[in-house]
Amino acid sequence: MFLEDADHIKRWTEKGRILKPQTITQHRRHLVKYLLPKFGKFGLDKIRPARVEDFLLEQRLSNSCRNTILLTLKLIMKEAKREGVIDMVPEFEPFKRNGRRQNVLSTEELNALFPYDEKELINIWKRPDNMRKEQEEIALMFGTIFCITVSAGFRSGEIRAMHKEQVSIPHSGLVIDCAIDECGEICLLKKSHC
Repeated sequence: MFLEDADHIKRWTEKGRILKPQTITQHRRHLVKYLLPKFGKFGLDKIRPARVEDFLLEQRLSNSCRNTILLTLKLIMKEAKREGVIDMVPEFEPFKRNGRRQNVLSTEELNALFPYDEKELINIWKRPDNMRKEQEEIALMFGTIFCITVSAGFRSGEIRAMHKEQVSIPHSGLVIDCAIDECGEICLLKKSHC
C-alpha cells in the first residue's frame, strides 16, 4: 500500500481524494518503519487499539506523528474492510496534540530576535564579524522581512521558500504560494491543489 501507482491511490484520486506525493511517502514510511515491524505478523482482525496505542506510547514521537501513524493504520483497515478482509475498522482514540505547537516562537524568542531598537535589530541580523562585511541596510532588511513573516504567521518552510517574485510592491504585500517540505524541496502549500 501507499505506492503512487497503487490501485487504491488511483481510486481515491478518481473519487476526488487527492493525496500529495509527500503524503503518500509519509504513509508508506509509517507503514514500513512502525506498523509492519510490530504488527505485520498479525492478521488485521487481531490488531487491537490498546495494543497499537501502547506501542506508539513506547516510541519517542510527537503526538501529531502518533496520530498520523494511527491514520495510516486506519486507512489500511478501511481498505481491508472494503475488500471484505475484516468486518469493521476498530475505533482508535487520537492522541492529544502537544501543548506547544511546533515552529511557534515564544514571546521571549520574538523579543530577542526582533527588538524595537533599529541598531539592536541590525546587530542581531548582520553577518558575523568573521564573514564578509555588508552594509547595515542589508541586516535591517533581513530583520524586517523576517519580523513581518513571523508576525503574519508564516510557517518556517514558507519563509525559507520565499523568493523575490513573491514580493508584490504594487499590492504592498507578499504572495505565499509555496513552501519547502521535510526533504528540502519546494512544493505547493498544504491546502493548495494542483
